[in-house]
Amino acid sequence: MLLAAVPARCYARGTSLGKATRQNNASGGYARHTGGTVSSHQRTLLFIENDPDHQMLVRMSLGQHDRYRVLYANDGAEGVAKAREEQPDVILLDVMMPKLDGLAVMERLHADRTTRAIPVIFLSAKALPEDIKAGMDRGACGYLTKPFDALHLEERLDEILDAAGRQLT
Repeated sequence: MLLAAVPARCYARGTSLGKATRQNNASGGYARHTGGTVSSHQRTLLFIENDPDHQMLVRMSLGQHDRYRVLYANDGAEGVAKAREEQPDVILLDVMMPKLDGLAVMERLHADRTTRAIPVIFLSAKALPEDIKAGMDRGACGYLTKPFDALHLEERLDEILDAAGRQLT
């Protein structure tokens, strides 16, 4: 699994996004608004992926420690709508999908003031250097390639967010 992270592109400090409020804390990280049923130690992750097998792998991987509440969207258009509605802490995004591919999703998320500050990490089978560059150039925090190590996915997500200086607590 390839890991890429670019610190400067994760999201803006002090951005308020409805259900999820990110505030600069003393360590330079961000605090999650804990209203509703999400525990104060649990992050909301939106996984935009059309393959049910990959959805299941992510569910199993991130369900081990109950640190992530995982939401799913089956295509890019549904993912953009769900990101606007749910305001997740982080988005895990496939590139090759029906209706709207991941690169187009990324452009729409960044064009919308309500979603532009949500960090996005690509998870894709498109693993050529130019594919990774295309994702990172659109503002992704990181890029993970398939096949991925389901046992260490949570660690990889944390590494990308840490490297970007955007660890959520």
